[in-house]
Amino acid sequence: MATSDFIHPVLNEEIQSISGRYAYLQEKQLEFEGRKILYYTGYGVTDSSCCGYGGCAFCLVAGFVVRWRYRAAEGRSDVSEVEPVSDASLQLRITELLMRMESATQVNFYLS
Repeated sequence: MATSDFIHPVLNEEIQSISGRYAYLQEKQLEFEGRKILYYTGYGVTDSSCCGYGGCAFCLVAGFVVRWRYRAAEGRSDVSEVEPVSDASLQLRITELLMRMESATQVNFYLS
């Protein structure tokens, strides 16, 4: 499987958009079938949209860790090498697990 570089997002820093804001709150690793999955928990708020307001608790799955924080990116972040989770059945199993563990309303997968 192909690997890719993943730039670690800054935690607890709100990112503004035209319709609201979001932030990553925690960086976590999860043992899954003998490998480690790197994922993040966060929240999103839509409160400046013309279509209404809302929010969610989410997880972003970076992928299976290949090399942990092996170099620095420009700015404040480190880079890890990950194997993105592209298999649909595997994504479904991970989604169900994280929704239970983290009370997330959505789980997204980094596919580079």
